[in-house]
Amino acid sequence: MSDGHKVLETLNSLRFSRLPADEFWDAYLSNACRLCHAVLGVVMIQEEEGGWRRHGPACGQGEHTKYLANLLRHGEALAERARANGFAYEPAMPLDSAGLRKPVALAVGLITSGGDPDAMLVFLLDRAARNVHFNEYIVRLRLIADIPACHFSGEQTAITPVHSESHSLAAMKILTLILQQRKFVLACVTLVNELASRFTCSQVSIGWKKGPYVSVVAVSHVERIERTSSVIQALESVFEESMDQDAEILLPCSDPDDGTIMAMHRKYAHDKHDSALLSLPLRYRGDGVGVVTCEKSEGTFRDEELLLLRLVTSQVTPWLCNLYEHDRWIGSRLALAIKKNLSRSLGAEYTWTKLSALLLSLSLIYIFFFSWVYKVDAMAILATDRLAFLSAPFDGYIRDVAVHTGDTVAKDEILLHMDKEELYLKESEAAADVLRFTRESEKARAVGAFADMRVADARVKQAQARLSRIRYYLNRADVKSPFDGFVIQGDKKQLLGAPVSKGDLLFKVAQLGDLYVSMKVSERDIDAIREGAKAELVLLSRPGERIPIRVDRIVPMAEVEENRGNMFTVRASFVGNPKPWWRPGMSGEAKIVAGERPVFWILSHRAVEYLRMHFWW
Repeated sequence: MSDGHKVLETLNSLRFSRLPADEFWDAYLSNACRLCHAVLGVVMIQEEEGGWRRHGPACGQGEHTKYLANLLRHGEALAERARANGFAYEPAMPLDSAGLRKPVALAVGLITSGGDPDAMLVFLLDRAARNVHFNEYIVRLRLIADIPACHFSGEQTAITPVHSESHSLAAMKILTLILQQRKFVLACVTLVNELASRFTCSQVSIGWKKGPYVSVVAVSHVERIERTSSVIQALESVFEESMDQDAEILLPCSDPDDGTIMAMHRKYAHDKHDSALLSLPLRYRGDGVGVVTCEKSEGTFRDEELLLLRLVTSQVTPWLCNLYEHDRWIGSRLALAIKKNLSRSLGAEYTWTKLSALLLSLSLIYIFFFSWVYKVDAMAILATDRLAFLSAPFDGYIRDVAVHTGDTVAKDEILLHMDKEELYLKESEAAADVLRFTRESEKARAVGAFADMRVADARVKQAQARLSRIRYYLNRADVKSPFDGFVIQGDKKQLLGAPVSKGDLLFKVAQLGDLYVSMKVSERDIDAIREGAKAELVLLSRPGERIPIRVDRIVPMAEVEENRGNMFTVRASFVGNPKPWWRPGMSGEAKIVAGERPVFWILSHRAVEYLRMHFWW
């Protein structure tokens, strides 16, 4: 029997043992230290006045007992959090001289007489000492936290075990459904849907490690994943944050000072308005292979839910890895299918063999001796230079808005009225200042106080300048359209009554005239494009309609875009007249004619270029 099994049997025997209190605590503490591989451990009891004291001798290796006083201070600091959450931990004092690379003080609340925890275990551990994950130590200690209550009261009044009948049944049902799947993606979809329904999560998603990145595989109750959407990209950033640290991340976190980076989790939870967010790394044979992220729009994750989620994800990971490996090697199954087909062709049916050979020969001749029109793909968007940005003329409030987004407006049409009440008051005040300072200047001139007269004259000019500025603002309080067009940004519902600062963008007004196409072409294809080349544009709003365009200009400077590399901007004009349904900002895909190329070159040039870039000397 292994040492781990012996420790568990000993701890289970302590639940209803008849040992005296001192002997029970000594046995319980020593076996708990062995269970979590702690280098130092101690039991602390809460006193009547609210303080905490050590109970009995400490358990640990001789060279580490000198750190007992510091460990007790950590225990007192962690006591309140351990009472509220069941456990708490924080980085311990630097102990490089003791051989501990990442020392952590861990406190686990115990219940000995019912009610709130009135005792706790405090351990000193080294998170870098073993391959077992730190969260597993917490799970182990939480599962034995009810032993003192069983020993002293004869019944289990502590934490409800995670392995209750209902929880175990739920876990078994989830595992059974996953084991019935024979495809990796279907298994992932089943997993996220079951977790979302059984744990009342607003969304559960799973990401799998593919090379250096973690890609989204399945999202609960979502059939199609748009990988270019901002939500999916943010979700992948959450996966990678948990995977890179190989750490479970929970929001709201019980210990914000544990050193775990969770910036992407906080941003994602804020954008999704989640009340709780949990990321669980999936590990197989000591390596991270994926991440499961659970979201709740209401409430938080209870301790028993966390333990059950850890149990389910750890159990399904090996099966998911096997399915992923089986699905990944499609080439081997394809080779086997080709071998079977060739066996049939080379059998008694020589007609099929000849037909296959003939078709293959014709295909090779066509590939090597004929050509296709080679077209370069590019992302395209309609743009215009006739765009006006209308901003707030001064600090104030918006009194009335006359247009909505999409409305057609005429030149000098009033779009918005600023509140003028305060400006009228300031105008009256400035006019009064001008009159007052003018009288002071005249009075000083009459008595011969020329210095005071000059000061008053300067104040008159200052007041007049302020009055002119206020009247200038009054003249600009009505925001007008500079030309005929339509409003593409700025809505009455959002602007009405809103406070604005000078320079804040209020409206964007655009004209339909002079529309052009702005395309983004990868640097690997830019050499094949020439000015004047023909092209076709397909917009997302009408994918069945091809619009002829012509390349006018290629910007010689590349721009770096995330996930796409260096991209060149290519400007193109329309061959025909603009259609009335075109609008600036419409996007689609363009295919630019780059001339004729051999079919073999078109089919193979990507692979050849890759080999040339990676295997040259």
